[in-house]
Amino acid sequence: MQPGPAVQQVHRRILAGELPLDEPVRPAPPAPRQLPAGAGSFTGRADILARMNGFVSDTTKAADLVILAIAGPAGVGKTALTLHWAHRAVDRFGDGQLYADLRGFDLANPPIAPGEVLNGFLSALGVSPARIPTDPEVLNGFLSALGVSPARIPTDPQAQAALYRSRLAGRRMLIVLDNSRDADQVRPLLPGTPGCVVVVTSRNEPTGLVAYDGAQLLTLDVMPPDEAHQLLSRRLGRARAAAEPRAVAEIIDRCGRLPLALGIVAARAAARPAFPLAALAAELAEPPHRLDALAGGDLATDLRAVFACSYRTLTARAARMFRLLGLHPGPEVSTAAAASIAGVTAAQARVALAELSRLHLLTENTQARYAFHDLLRAYAMELVEAEERAPERADATGRMFDHYLHSALTASHQLNPHRPHPPRPQPGGSERPVGVTPENPGDTGQALAWLATERQVLKAALSAAVDAGLDEHAVQLAWALGGYLPRSGRLNEWAETRLVALRAVERLGDRLELAWAHRGLARAYRELGRFEDAHEHLCQALALFIEFGDRAGEAHGHLSLGQIYEMRGDLAPAHTQALRALAIFRGIADVNGEAIALNAVGWCQARLGEPDAGLVTCEEALTLQQRTGDRYGKASTLDSLSVIHEQLGDPVRAIDRCRRALSLHREGGDRLCEAETLVQLSRSQRTLGDVDAAARSLEEAVTILDDLDRPEADDARLALRELRTRR
Repeated sequence: MQPGPAVQQVHRRILAGELPLDEPVRPAPPAPRQLPAGAGSFTGRADILARMNGFVSDTTKAADLVILAIAGPAGVGKTALTLHWAHRAVDRFGDGQLYADLRGFDLANPPIAPGEVLNGFLSALGVSPARIPTDPEVLNGFLSALGVSPARIPTDPQAQAALYRSRLAGRRMLIVLDNSRDADQVRPLLPGTPGCVVVVTSRNEPTGLVAYDGAQLLTLDVMPPDEAHQLLSRRLGRARAAAEPRAVAEIIDRCGRLPLALGIVAARAAARPAFPLAALAAELAEPPHRLDALAGGDLATDLRAVFACSYRTLTARAARMFRLLGLHPGPEVSTAAAASIAGVTAAQARVALAELSRLHLLTENTQARYAFHDLLRAYAMELVEAEERAPERADATGRMFDHYLHSALTASHQLNPHRPHPPRPQPGGSERPVGVTPENPGDTGQALAWLATERQVLKAALSAAVDAGLDEHAVQLAWALGGYLPRSGRLNEWAETRLVALRAVERLGDRLELAWAHRGLARAYRELGRFEDAHEHLCQALALFIEFGDRAGEAHGHLSLGQIYEMRGDLAPAHTQALRALAIFRGIADVNGEAIALNAVGWCQARLGEPDAGLVTCEEALTLQQRTGDRYGKASTLDSLSVIHEQLGDPVRAIDRCRRALSLHREGGDRLCEAETLVQLSRSQRTLGDVDAAARSLEEAVTILDDLDRPEADDARLALRELRTRR
C-alpha cells in the first residue's frame, strides 16, 4: 500500500535533515485560503482581466514562474481588480492561496518586513505557530522553529527564505502580495519554481520586478467613461442614477473616473438618499473644495489621506516638484517647463519627474511630457498653498509665465519674423530670466512642432495670467499664439485669445496698445466672416492710431479694413484702402508693409477687371518680398499671381505660382492657405485638361479642410464629385 501524501512529506523532511526522528507525525494542514473578500459591486476591467487570464492560462506547463505586477495610481482599484480575478481563479490553484497586505503605502503603519510575511506564510503552509518566533527580526530562530538542527541553520537571510521556497516547490498556489512598496519587499517572497502564480500590486512602477524577475506589467488607469458610469449607477441604484443623468455625468467627470473617488461619492449618496445628486456634483466643482467632498470616514476612504500615503514616500526634491506643479495650469508640462517652475536644472527636473511618474503621481503621456490626474492636481494645489510660502509661490509662478512667454515668442518669431508690432521684450533675445529654462525652437519646423504640442498649455497659461493679474504676460502670449492659431485653422481659438488680449490691454490702460489689440481682434473676426464686428474694431483701431500718430499702425489698419471690404465683395473701397496703406508705407520707408500693400492693390486691380495692371503690381510686391525674405508675404503674393495668370488665360504659369506658394505654405505650417491654394491649383489643372491631377489636388484640399472642420470642405467636395463624373 502506497503511503499517503502527509507521510511522504514527513519522510522527505527526515531524509533532508529538516526533521528529527522523534518529531511527531501530524496530519497535513488544510490548503490555505487567505484571500480577503472581493468587492461585491466590481465593474468593468474586462481587458485587464482577459490579459491576466491569458498569462496564467496553463501554469502547470509553464517553464517559468508567473509574476503579474499590477501598477497604477492610488485609488485606481488595483486591489479590487486583483481580488476579483483571484476569487474567480481559485480552481486553478488546488494547493491554496496566500495573501499579504505589505502596507507599502500606509499612513498609520510602517511597511511589513518580508520576514514577518514569511512567518505568516510558513504558518499557513503547515509549520506549527508555536514554533514560529513572534518577533519578525529573530531570523536565526526561524529555521530552528521548523525543526532544523541548530548546526544547520543558515545565517544568511536569503538562505532562510530558501526554506519558504522549498515548501512551495511542486505546489500550485496563488500568492497575492498587495500594496508593495518596492521590489526589495517582494523579492524574498517569490517562489523559486514553476507552478505558482504571484500577483503583486503597487503604486510604484515595479521596474526591478519586470527587468530582473520577469514580471508581466499591467498598468491600471482610470476607468473608461462607460465603465465609470456603470460603476456609479450600480452603487447609486439605477433608478436614482437615471433620474439625474446630468449630475451623474458631472460626478464622473469631476472624480476623474477614479474608482475610489466614485465609490466615496456613492457612499455619501447612499447615506443621504433624499439628497440631490446635483448637490453632490456641485461640491466637487471647485478644486479648493473637491477633496473635502471626497473625505470618507477612515484613512482608506479619505482620498486626501490616500494621496498622502504616496506623497510621504517622496524624496524632498520630488515632493517640492509635486507641490510646485500645482501652480501649473495644465494640461501637460514638459521637462523644461517643470525645471523653470522649480528653478532647477533640466537634469534635476528629469530625476524628480521620473520619481513622480514611477509612483504614479504624474503620468508620462509622451516622452518628457507629464500630466496630473485632476484630483491629484487638486491635492498638489492644496500642498503648495500649505507648505510653500507666498514669496516662493510667487517666484515659481513668475518663472512659469516667463518660461512660456520667452519660449512662445521665440517660436512665433521663427514662424514669421516680419509680423508687425512685436511685443517687448523682442523675441529671440539672448537674455533669459533667472532660473528659467526656456525652449528655443531652432527653425520653422521645430517652432511649428513646439507650438502644436504646447497650444493647449499656452491657452491655459494665457487664462491663468489674466486670473493672476499679469496682463502684460497675457497680451504677449496672445500675440505669440496669433502667429500660430490661424495657420493651423483654429480661427475660433484665435478670436478667443485676441479678445482676452483686448480685455488685458484695457486694464493696462495703454491706449496705443489698445489700437493694436482692436486690429488683432478685427482680423480674427474677419476670417470668421464676422464682418460687422471686424469693421467696428478696425474703426476703433484706426481712430486710436491717428490720435497717437502711429503711421505704421494706421497703414495696417487701412490694409485690414480693405481686406474686409474685399471679402464682402466691395472692391472699390477695398482698392481705396489698399492705396492709402501703400502711400503711408512708402512714406515711412516700410518696405515689408509696402510689399503687402502692393499685393493687396494688385489683387483688387485684377478683380476690378484690370488683370494686366494687377500682374505688374503683384510682381513688384514679389520682388520686394524676395529682397526682404518675407516668406509669409511671398506665399500670399504667389497665390494672387496664380489667380491672375489663370484670369489671363495662362494656366501653366498659374500652376507654377501655385506650386511655389504651396511649398511656402507647407514650410510655414499654414494649413488653411495650403488648402485654398490646392483648390486654386485644381482649377488651373482642370483648365489644362489634367482632370486626374485636378482631382488629386481637390482630394488633398478636402482632407485638410475636413481636418480643420472648415465649411469650405463642402464646396471642395462638390467640385471633386463633378470632376469624377467627367472622367
